[in-house]
Amino acid sequence: MNGIFSASPGTGPIRLLVGTHGLMISQSMLALMAPDVAVSFRLMVLLTLALALGGLGAAMIGLPAEDHEPYWRRRHGR
Repeated sequence: MNGIFSASPGTGPIRLLVGTHGLMISQSMLALMAPDVAVSFRLMVLLTLALALGGLGAAMIGLPAEDHEPYWRRRHGR
């Protein structure tokens, strides 16, 4: 696994982290702190916050490291 806390994080988890979490978490927290906000809007913001935190968890775990050749370079039993 090469998540964001590994020695050499992959580009996928880093892009996932930067693209979603910084913006979604901060915007969700700002929207929840606003006074006089409708309940339906608060529920939508909480759903967005849950998605952002789930993405943060996925970025922390990372993707499995691939140490084999691409499929188009394999020898196919020769």
